[in-house]
Amino acid sequence: MRKYVRGSWQSVIDMMYQSRQEFLSRYPLPQEIATVSFHSSTNSPTSIQQILTQYVKNRYGMENDGLVIPADAEIPGSSVVRYANELDHVGTVWPRDKRNSNRGNR
Repeated sequence: MRKYVRGSWQSVIDMMYQSRQEFLSRYPLPQEIATVSFHSSTNSPTSIQQILTQYVKNRYGMENDGLVIPADAEIPGSSVVRYANELDHVGTVWPRDKRNSNRGNR
C-alpha cells in the first residue's frame, strides 16, 4: 500500500474509520449549517469498485458503494438522499456508460 500513497502516510491513517470517529467526537459538525447526505450501493459485477464492494460485503455483511456503507454516509441531523438505483462511489462523477466508451482515451 505504501508504494501507492505518495505524500504523507498520515493521510491514509486519518481516513480510517476509527480516526474519523475520534475526529467527529472531538469536533462535532455544526447543527446550524444545512447539510445533505447522499448514499448508494452497487452489486454490479462490472463496477470498477466491484472488488472493494465484495470485500466490504464479505467482511462486514453490509451493502456499500465500493467505499462507504450507507450508515456511515448519513450525517446526523442532515437531510438524506438514499439513492435506490445501482450506483458505485465514483458513479456520480464518472458514469458507467462514460467509463466503457472512453477506454484507451486518456
